[in-house]
Parts: sequence; C-alpha cells; structure tokens
Amino acid sequence: MKLVQGYRKIFVLLIICFSSAQITDHSESFTIAESSKKMIVTMGGFLDGENTFSYRNNPELESVFQPMQCLRLTNEGTTIIDAPRININNKKRWFDFDSMINEIFESAESNKDRALSVWKLLSDNSIHFNTPEDGCNIADPVKFLTIYGYMTCGCASEIITSIAKMLHYDGRAWYMNDSDNSHVVPEINFGDGFVIIDSDAKVFYLDYDNRTLLGKSQVTEDKFLIRRTHHFGKCGNSSYDMCKLYNGKNALAGPSDCSGHTLDIPLRPGESLVYDWKDAAWFHHVCQPVPKTIPKILANNRIEYKPVFKKAPLNQLVNHSKNIMISQTSPFVHAETIGDDAYFEIRILSPGVILDGSIRVAGKCGSQDDIVLLEYSNNYTTWQTVKTFNKAGEFKESLVLSAFLSSLAFEASHTYFIRFRFMPGKTADACGIDSLMITTSYQTSRFFMPELKIGRNAVTYNDRSSNDLRNIKLAIHWQESEGDRTPQQITRPVYPADNAELQKTQFTFSWDIPADPDGDEIMDYEFQLSDRSDMRFPLSPNFDRYISSISPDSIKPEFVVPWPGLFNAGTIYYWRVRSKDSYGAWSAWSPTWSFVTQGVMLPLDGTCIRKESELYLKWNQNSGGAAPACYHIHGSNIANGFTPDSSTYIATTFENDYKITNKNYAFYRIVAVDSNGFCSGPSRVITSGIMAEQPVRDLFPSGFTLWQNYPNPFNASTVIEFSIPESANVIIEIWDLQGNRIACLFNDHFTGGIHRTVWNGLDDQGKNIASGVYLYRMQSGNFTQTKKMIKLQ
Repeated sequence: MKLVQGYRKIFVLLIICFSSAQITDHSESFTIAESSKKMIVTMGGFLDGENTFSYRNNPELESVFQPMQCLRLTNEGTTIIDAPRININNKKRWFDFDSMINEIFESAESNKDRALSVWKLLSDNSIHFNTPEDGCNIADPVKFLTIYGYMTCGCASEIITSIAKMLHYDGRAWYMNDSDNSHVVPEINFGDGFVIIDSDAKVFYLDYDNRTLLGKSQVTEDKFLIRRTHHFGKCGNSSYDMCKLYNGKNALAGPSDCSGHTLDIPLRPGESLVYDWKDAAWFHHVCQPVPKTIPKILANNRIEYKPVFKKAPLNQLVNHSKNIMISQTSPFVHAETIGDDAYFEIRILSPGVILDGSIRVAGKCGSQDDIVLLEYSNNYTTWQTVKTFNKAGEFKESLVLSAFLSSLAFEASHTYFIRFRFMPGKTADACGIDSLMITTSYQTSRFFMPELKIGRNAVTYNDRSSNDLRNIKLAIHWQESEGDRTPQQITRPVYPADNAELQKTQFTFSWDIPADPDGDEIMDYEFQLSDRSDMRFPLSPNFDRYISSISPDSIKPEFVVPWPGLFNAGTIYYWRVRSKDSYGAWSAWSPTWSFVTQGVMLPLDGTCIRKESELYLKWNQNSGGAAPACYHIHGSNIANGFTPDSSTYIATTFENDYKITNKNYAFYRIVAVDSNGFCSGPSRVITSGIMAEQPVRDLFPSGFTLWQNYPNPFNASTVIEFSIPESANVIIEIWDLQGNRIACLFNDHFTGGIHRTVWNGLDDQGKNIASGVYLYRMQSGNFTQTKKMIKLQ
C-alpha cells in the first residue's frame, strides 16, 4: 500500500468567549489514493461532543459544545468511486445492515449479549418523538439509525422485529393498553426464548436470579418484576405504573420486515459528501400534526456535485447522454451535431431522505434561436421544465429546487434526476453550459454523525472500487475549547470500598465530591453498575442513572439501591461514576470499582400444601448468602405478583414453614431476614388455592394437563392452572355453551412446568360476563383439553 502523506493546516482564530473559554478553529486534510487508508487526527482542548452531551429522551438534547464543524469527502479524480465510507474511532459503522450487526455483536458471546446489544444500540441512539410517517421507511434499522434517530414505541418494535427477521430469528410485538395509556412492546428470540428488549421505554426485565432475561408471559404472571425495574432510561423519572399495560387484553402481532437500505452511493469526479453540524433547517415529516420545532438530533448534510467536464470522461460524470460534445472553449458542454436530440442526464442519489436542493449553472446562447432547457424528474419518466435559457449572451443562474422536490416529501425519496437539453439554431456549439453545481440537502441523525474526541482519533477510509485511479480529498474542520474545563475525575469511593464484601443487598453507594478547576458547581452525577468488568451493559435498567432523575432537588454524591434482592451472593459487581458541572461538562469516568455481597438471599421452591383441614406454606432456604434468622410472611389477594411491603406483612416465623391460621389469602411471598435485620428480596408468589381444594402439583410434570379452576363456582375471579412438560406455545380461551368465544387469556410461549393465571370474569372487550356455565380450553400443539366453570353474581 502506498503511503500518502496527509497535510495539516491549522487556522487559529478567536471567535467567541464564553465562561472564559477560548475557541480556536482547526482543519486537517488528507489525500487518499488507496481503497483503504487509516489516518490520525489529534484534537486538543478540554471539551468534546462526548463530555458535553447529556442524554434527554426528547428533542431538546443537551449538548453544550460540539467541536465538529464540517467533514468533506471529495472525489478529485477522473473515475467514479464506489461506496466511499468514512469512520472515526471505529464507531457507528451503520452503512448497511451487515456492518451494523458486525459492530454491535462484537464480543457478544451469548444470546443474552446479542439481545442486550440490540437493546443498547437503539436505546442509546434514539429519542422518543412522533415519527414522520408510518410504514417501513423509518422502521428500516439502517434508515432509522442514520437518518432519523427518533421513534415511538410502535416504530421501535418494528425495528427490533425487523432485525430479528433479517437475522433469521423470531420477533413479535404486543399491543398493550389500559384506560389511560397504550404501548407496544417488542420481543426477540435468539434461541433462549422470547425476551423483552423495549428500547422506547429503555427497559429489559430480569428474573429473580438477576441474570435471566424475561419475556412478556413471565412478567405478566409476576408484575413485581416490572415494578422493581426502572423505566425510561438514565434521565427518566416517570411515576406511571407500567404494570397496568400488561393485561389480558394485549394483542399479538408478528414480526415486521423492514430492511435493505444502504448508505453506499457512487461518488463521481467533482462530487462531495459533506457532513455539516449546523442546526437543521429542514426535516422530513408528513404526518399530522407537523411538530413546530425541528428535533435537535437532526442535521442537514449535503451532496455537492460540480462535474469536471474538461477533466473526466463524460460517462463518468452523467448517467446518460446523447449527441453531446466536450470542448476546450466556451461553451464547454454542447451538442455535437445539429438536427438531432442533444442532452445529458444526471441522477442524484442520496444516502438520506432528500429535503432540498439547488442548482448553479453558467453558460451561453449565441442568439435567441438557441435554447438550453433545464429539466427535473423524480421518476425518470415524467419531466418538468425548471428553466429555459434562450436569450443571446452569457447566463448565470442560481435555482432553488424546493418546489420540485416537495413532491418527494411524501415518498421519503433518495433520488431525483436533472437533464440539460441543447437546441442550437445554426451551429452545434452555439449554446451550452460552462459550469454546473448541484447541491442536495438530506436528513441525518446526529447520533450517526462521526465525531472527534480529545486526543488521538483513528480516521478510516474505505471504498469498494477496484481501479487504482483514485484521488480522494478528505477535509475535517473542528473547534477546540481551551477555556472551560471538566470536573476532576472521581478517584475514591466512600462506600462500598473497592473490592469490599458486603452483608446486605440494599444499601447506598457514595463517593467524594470532585473539585472543578473553574470553580463550577457540581450539578449532576451519572452512576453505572454492571456484572461485567467492561461495563458494556448495565446489570439492569435500575443501574444506569443520572442522579438528577432520582432526586432533582437535591443532587448528592450517592445512589440508593431501590430494592433488596437485586444482587446475588458471591457475584462480583462493578460500578463507576462521573460528575457534571454547571456549564454542562462531564468529568472522565472514575476507575471501575468492584464489590461482592454475601447478603441473605430469597427463599426458594415455595409451595402451599394441605394437611387434613389445615394449610401450610413451605419453602427452602437459599444456599447462597447469609443464613436467615427468620422469615417474614406476606399475603395478598392481588393476582399477578403483588409487591410485599408493610401493608402485606402477616407474621414472622423462625422455621421453613408456616401454618396459615389468620386471615387466608390467595397469594403469599416469603422474605428472608438475617441476624442483622437485613432482608432478602421476596420469593416467587405462592398460590394458596384457599377458596377451593387445590391438589398438590408435580413440579416437573410429565405431560400436558389443564387443571380445574379454583374457586369454582367463582364470583370476582378464579385461578386457572396448567402444566406442560417442555417449552411450548399455549392458548387458553373462554367459551360460552353456544360456542361463542368470550375471551382469550393468552396465546404465548411458556417454559416447561406449572403455570397459572387469574381470570377476572371480563370478556375481550373488558366487560363483566353474566352468570352461567362457561368452558375454558387449553390448546398446545396437538393437545386440547376443555373444562367447565361456573360464574356467579
């Protein structure tokens, strides 16, 4: 590979002062002659786009300093270059689906890693905002990440299920609602069963083992798993109870299939791809109502095409031509002969959705008998006249294409066509053009824009052209800030100490308040915790938070673990923090510290058994963590996973069983308590079946069974249990005696074992059914079983 030296031009100009900050302009240029080239750009100063960006799940992103100003890639050669790509620091390689997947799945060693990689990709690179249109345009994963970057829950589900489809895995979406809100939740199955990766609500759910990802059926059955999980991301602070959305009225939809977009385009001689960090002036939005302001995450990038007619062959500059000649004298481009059609056509192809465009053209007509026509088409079949040049003498025009390109707005188009027709009167070279510049603006998500960071940056160029006649110019313009500095790095944890061993699972993390070199006040902290030393994913959404989202009125250097039982005994966990000053600059991350907890763990294998006329709760002690000194018994009649708190407490026992002697409840949980009074997380729900005799179930069933509901007859609600020997899809439906379906309780995938649900006597429309005899039916593969139940008023 030939070594081509890049040359650096630094222009230092004081342009603004803020917070004593001195801003200087810088630029660096490289000439590229190979199909693959690596370059280094070193950026100085104290601030960059990463350490001055705070995530907000809305259009008003907080980004107080962006060093990048412009990046321009120009073909200065004589041949077309196929699919040129620029990448900085090996990030955001989202030019096509395969490149995107290869990037996010790097070092993904398990199905869980792959699921969380998809979740993190979409969660970190999007905001919640009304989508510009329906359908596959925005739901194509590559289009979404590179052109839009904003979505609703429905769009997010289409994107995730499209990714599953492209990878030949299963994906599906659930349409959920209650009386006040609605939501769409996507699930993906990489081989371990369906799991929720909800990038819109910024959430995934873990089982009580704090490791296993869960799907909708599991969290619907035990909604405490939803309630104990934080939603809406590191900046989210919503009081809405997401449990309300998980109910029997959820509707299932199959996967979307929106894919195929690529950002790769041919770059002709004289053509430039321009990344521009100015605020966007246009954006694509055809749904009503159109937002009053442009989302801050959008940029308007450009394709600038100035054909080098006297330098490159005509077939490298235009898509089609007839009877055209290039001269060395003005007009340079004109008809070759008189009496035959003479024209050339240029197709503009954009990586993003086209928003606006303009044309600057210069030429001449020898007399009023000579005509030059400029025409436009969006489909290559129907042409419109943009401008007619028929006055004797030279002409120079700057023409805006907005009126013509507006027709593309409803198509989210990536292409249009320009045609010049020459109609000379007496001589072929009597009329023609001398220069042409076509500028096209297109939409880009700022999440995709390449960025420099402080220090050394690896800039990589690649293309797919096979020829060696390459002359590419790369120019990067940026600013450096020598004024405002970031807070100092937090270097010491207060609690827990690094490598500490703790005897509890709920406690408060704390750290020192860092100094700020400029004397700015510390306004926020970001806290992250993972079971991975590389901090690639948070342990759960609970553990990637801005402290301001938890206590906006009192920003303290601490993070309170929200629930006991979120950590496992004997597992190493890792955590780190950083701080933000009043200017909006983030410090570097602290070192990554670790701890192990040996706190008391939740009881296991809880069950309710009947001995003669008495009911007993029984459970096993967890072998991990501290030994329990006693157990707290909690009871409730709330189905689908009640939350154990002071209102549900019943009694304390020092044994591994408990005789139900006071008020009977339908559901119970057990909490272990150690000798220091520290509590475990709650056990799984134990169903008592106290309103009707409940037979003892085999925990490992050998066949498919639908059990008799209890209580039966019932009034307000009844429990329906079934068992399956292995993972399978199960349908439970309610029918009346006339053969009309009343309700579908679920149509879902379950793991092998015993499962139960509580039916509240409502039909699919949410209305109470009348008294009478009803049938409930279970279907799973070739297995079908039906039983009767009686509803009383």
